[in-house]
Amino acid sequence: MFIKNDKTSRVLRMNERLNKGEYLRKQEIKKSLIFLVKHLIGILSFYVNFILKQMREIVYDKTLNAYYLLSEPKRFTKKEVYALCKILIESRAFNHYEFNALIDKLLRQCNIKESKEVSKLIGNQRLHYIELKHGKDLINRIWEIATSVRNQNLISFEYQRQDGTEKKHHVKPVGIFFLSFTFIY
Repeated sequence: MFIKNDKTSRVLRMNERLNKGEYLRKQEIKKSLIFLVKHLIGILSFYVNFILKQMREIVYDKTLNAYYLLSEPKRFTKKEVYALCKILIESRAFNHYEFNALIDKLLRQCNIKESKEVSKLIGNQRLHYIELKHGKDLINRIWEIATSVRNQNLISFEYQRQDGTEKKHHVKPVGIFFLSFTFIY
Protein backbone atom coordinates (compact mmCIF):
# COMPACT_ATOMS: atom_id res chain seq x y z
CA MET A 1 0.00 0.00 0.00
CA PHE A 2 1.36 3.41 -0.98
CA ILE A 3 1.55 6.39 1.35
CA LYS A 4 0.26 9.46 -0.53
CA ASN A 5 3.09 11.84 0.39
CA ASP A 6 5.91 9.32 0.13
CA LYS A 7 8.50 10.29 -2.54
CA THR A 8 9.16 6.67 -3.50
CA SER A 9 5.45 5.96 -3.96
CA ARG A 10 5.07 8.88 -6.34
CA VAL A 11 8.09 7.73 -8.35
CA LEU A 12 6.74 4.18 -8.52
CA ARG A 13 3.32 5.41 -9.68
CA MET A 14 4.97 7.55 -12.37
CA ASN A 15 7.07 4.55 -13.42
CA GLU A 16 3.98 2.37 -13.66
CA ARG A 17 2.16 4.91 -15.83
CA LEU A 18 5.14 5.41 -18.14
CA ASN A 19 5.57 1.64 -18.50
CA LYS A 20 1.93 1.42 -19.59
CA GLY A 21 2.78 3.91 -22.33
CA GLU A 22 0.95 6.81 -20.71
CA TYR A 23 2.16 10.40 -20.79
CA LEU A 24 3.05 12.30 -17.61
CA ARG A 25 2.02 15.94 -17.80
CA LYS A 26 3.51 18.30 -15.26
CA GLN A 27 0.17 19.97 -14.56
CA GLU A 28 -1.58 16.65 -14.10
CA ILE A 29 1.09 15.43 -11.70
CA LYS A 30 0.89 18.64 -9.69
CA LYS A 31 -2.92 18.42 -9.40
CA SER A 32 -3.27 14.73 -8.66
CA LEU A 33 -0.34 14.36 -6.29
CA ILE A 34 -0.54 17.90 -4.78
CA PHE A 35 3.05 18.97 -4.37
CA LEU A 36 5.21 21.96 -5.28
CA VAL A 37 6.88 22.43 -8.68
CA LYS A 38 10.39 22.36 -7.20
CA HIS A 39 9.57 19.07 -5.50
CA LEU A 40 8.23 17.74 -8.84
CA ILE A 41 11.45 18.72 -10.60
CA GLY A 42 13.46 16.95 -7.90
CA ILE A 43 11.38 13.79 -8.27
CA LEU A 44 11.56 13.92 -12.08
CA SER A 45 15.32 14.36 -11.84
CA PHE A 46 15.50 11.36 -9.50
CA TYR A 47 13.30 9.38 -11.91
CA VAL A 48 15.35 10.35 -14.99
CA ASN A 49 18.50 9.15 -13.21
CA PHE A 50 16.67 5.94 -12.30
CA ILE A 51 15.72 5.40 -15.97
CA LEU A 52 19.23 6.20 -17.19
CA LYS A 53 20.64 3.58 -14.85
CA GLN A 54 18.36 1.05 -16.55
CA MET A 55 19.66 2.18 -19.97
CA ARG A 56 16.21 3.33 -21.05
CA GLU A 57 15.54 6.66 -22.68
CA ILE A 58 12.99 9.10 -21.30
CA VAL A 59 11.96 11.87 -23.71
CA TYR A 60 10.27 15.21 -23.13
CA ASP A 61 7.73 16.27 -25.78
CA LYS A 62 7.40 20.08 -25.72
CA THR A 63 4.17 20.10 -27.73
CA LEU A 64 2.47 17.80 -25.21
CA ASN A 65 4.39 19.17 -22.22
CA ALA A 66 4.85 15.53 -21.19
CA TYR A 67 7.50 12.87 -20.66
CA TYR A 68 7.39 9.37 -22.13
CA LEU A 69 9.64 6.34 -22.49
CA LEU A 70 11.01 5.24 -25.83
CA SER A 71 10.28 1.59 -26.59
CA GLU A 72 12.57 -0.85 -24.86
CA PRO A 73 14.99 -2.80 -27.02
CA LYS A 74 13.58 -5.94 -25.39
CA ARG A 75 10.12 -5.06 -26.65
CA PHE A 76 8.88 -5.25 -30.20
CA THR A 77 9.27 -2.14 -32.35
CA LYS A 78 6.19 -0.66 -34.03
CA LYS A 79 7.41 -2.13 -37.33
CA GLU A 80 7.70 -5.60 -35.80
CA VAL A 81 4.26 -5.29 -34.18
CA TYR A 82 2.80 -4.20 -37.51
CA ALA A 83 4.40 -7.17 -39.30
CA LEU A 84 3.06 -9.63 -36.70
CA CYS A 85 -0.40 -8.05 -36.87
CA LYS A 86 -0.37 -8.45 -40.65
CA ILE A 87 0.54 -12.13 -40.28
CA LEU A 88 -2.36 -12.63 -37.86
CA ILE A 89 -4.77 -10.78 -40.14
CA GLU A 90 -3.74 -12.63 -43.29
CA SER A 91 -3.57 -16.06 -41.66
CA ARG A 92 -7.22 -15.91 -40.56
CA ALA A 93 -6.31 -18.77 -38.22
CA PHE A 94 -8.05 -17.53 -35.09
CA ASN A 95 -11.66 -16.74 -34.25
CA HIS A 96 -12.62 -13.10 -33.61
CA TYR A 97 -12.14 -13.30 -29.84
CA GLU A 98 -8.64 -14.82 -29.96
CA PHE A 99 -7.61 -12.64 -32.90
CA ASN A 100 -8.56 -9.40 -31.12
CA ALA A 101 -6.98 -10.53 -27.84
CA LEU A 102 -3.69 -11.27 -29.63
CA ILE A 103 -3.75 -7.97 -31.54
CA ASP A 104 -4.45 -6.03 -28.32
CA LYS A 105 -1.51 -7.71 -26.58
CA LEU A 106 0.78 -7.04 -29.52
CA LEU A 107 -0.22 -3.37 -29.57
CA ARG A 108 0.69 -3.09 -25.88
CA GLN A 109 4.27 -3.95 -26.84
CA CYS A 110 4.69 -0.39 -28.14
CA ASN A 111 4.31 2.88 -26.31
CA ILE A 112 0.94 4.61 -26.71
CA LYS A 113 2.04 6.82 -29.62
CA GLU A 114 3.42 3.87 -31.63
CA SER A 115 0.45 1.69 -30.72
CA LYS A 116 -1.97 4.28 -32.10
CA GLU A 117 0.08 4.50 -35.29
CA VAL A 118 -0.02 0.72 -35.81
CA SER A 119 -3.73 0.65 -34.90
CA LYS A 120 -4.47 3.18 -37.63
CA LEU A 121 -2.50 1.14 -40.17
CA ILE A 122 -4.41 -2.08 -39.42
CA GLY A 123 -7.72 -0.52 -38.37
CA ASN A 124 -9.78 -1.29 -41.45
CA GLN A 125 -8.36 -4.80 -41.80
CA ARG A 126 -8.99 -5.49 -38.13
CA LEU A 127 -12.55 -4.25 -38.39
CA HIS A 128 -13.26 -6.44 -41.41
CA TYR A 129 -11.35 -9.52 -40.20
CA ILE A 130 -12.88 -12.71 -41.54
CA GLU A 131 -12.23 -15.79 -39.44
CA LEU A 132 -12.35 -19.26 -40.90
CA LYS A 133 -15.67 -21.10 -40.63
CA HIS A 134 -14.69 -23.37 -37.72
CA GLY A 135 -14.93 -20.44 -35.25
CA LYS A 136 -13.25 -22.50 -32.50
CA ASP A 137 -10.82 -21.30 -29.87
CA LEU A 138 -7.43 -22.63 -30.93
CA ILE A 139 -4.81 -21.26 -28.55
CA ASN A 140 -5.52 -23.76 -25.75
CA ARG A 141 -5.78 -26.63 -28.24
CA ILE A 142 -2.47 -25.70 -29.85
CA TRP A 143 -0.85 -25.63 -26.41
CA GLU A 144 -2.32 -29.02 -25.47
CA ILE A 145 -0.99 -30.57 -28.68
CA ALA A 146 2.42 -28.94 -28.21
CA THR A 147 2.69 -30.35 -24.68
CA SER A 148 1.55 -33.76 -25.97
CA VAL A 149 4.36 -33.61 -28.54
CA ARG A 150 6.89 -32.68 -25.85
CA ASN A 151 5.65 -35.39 -23.45
CA GLN A 152 5.13 -37.94 -26.25
CA ASN A 153 1.48 -38.50 -25.20
CA LEU A 154 -1.20 -40.10 -27.32
CA ILE A 155 -4.11 -37.86 -28.26
CA SER A 156 -7.53 -38.83 -29.55
CA PHE A 157 -9.73 -36.91 -31.91
CA GLU A 158 -12.80 -37.43 -34.04
CA TYR A 159 -13.52 -36.00 -37.43
CA GLN A 160 -16.15 -36.31 -40.12
CA ARG A 161 -15.09 -37.22 -43.63
CA GLN A 162 -16.63 -35.53 -46.66
CA ASP A 163 -18.87 -38.56 -47.22
CA GLY A 164 -20.32 -38.07 -43.71
CA THR A 165 -18.51 -41.00 -42.09
CA GLU A 166 -17.18 -40.22 -38.62
CA LYS A 167 -13.75 -41.49 -37.66
CA LYS A 168 -11.92 -41.63 -34.33
CA HIS A 169 -8.14 -41.69 -34.24
CA HIS A 170 -5.48 -42.13 -31.57
CA VAL A 171 -2.16 -40.62 -32.57
CA LYS A 172 1.18 -39.68 -31.06
CA PRO A 173 1.85 -36.23 -32.56
CA VAL A 174 5.44 -35.46 -33.48
CA GLY A 175 5.08 -31.75 -34.22
CA ILE A 176 2.74 -28.90 -34.98
CA PHE A 177 2.96 -26.39 -37.81
CA PHE A 178 0.82 -23.86 -39.64
CA LEU A 179 -0.09 -24.42 -43.29
CA SER A 180 -2.81 -23.04 -45.55
CA PHE A 181 -4.81 -21.18 -42.91
CA THR A 182 -4.72 -23.97 -40.30
CA PHE A 183 -2.51 -25.66 -37.72
CA ILE A 184 -1.47 -29.23 -38.53
CA TYR A 185 0.09 -31.80 -36.24
